[in-house]
Amino acid sequence: MNCSFRYTLYVAVFSSTLAAAQQLPEVPRDSTFPVELRQTIRASTAKVGDPVKLRTVESVLTGKGIVIPNGTPVLGTIQEVSDIESGVSEIRIRIHTLLVKDRAIPVNLAVSSLYYARSAYPNATGRENMFKLTFLEGIKVVSRQSEEASTSFSSQGKEVVLRSGIMLKLRQIDPTEFRPAEQQVASRK
Repeated sequence: MNCSFRYTLYVAVFSSTLAAAQQLPEVPRDSTFPVELRQTIRASTAKVGDPVKLRTVESVLTGKGIVIPNGTPVLGTIQEVSDIESGVSEIRIRIHTLLVKDRAIPVNLAVSSLYYARSAYPNATGRENMFKLTFLEGIKVVSRQSEEASTSFSSQGKEVVLRSGIMLKLRQIDPTEFRPAEQQVASRK
């Protein structure tokens, strides 16, 4: 009898530990953290559906002790593109996944600010040590904070180019409002 009680207790503890480990952590609403763009995206060559790769640039402690480590991959998708030939150059991006310890955590992130461009390129003068930072001069940034958050980068008369190394601060929109695309399609039927 004592042996079966221990076995039952062991199974109960193991099962609850396993269930907790399998449960995806949630990034709380209004959490903000900085990321770096890992690729250059040009309105003239980007296509709807292209992946967008970012990564965190510092460790982030969210509620309930969840840590998003420095260097965590952050994934997004290009939702809309228009080239300068149409009069307005625009790229709209949806950031939807964190890859923490090989686990995909759904997020609903919008860009809350652009605050630093680590990369630079030589100034047109060609003089040594004269670099122009890759800030997005003349580019309007608009975050759409809804069930599926996204951020648009647009400009009139200038191609939108998001250079690798641009630093963005992301903000989690209410995760209870977020439903993965498969659930949205199912709910419309």
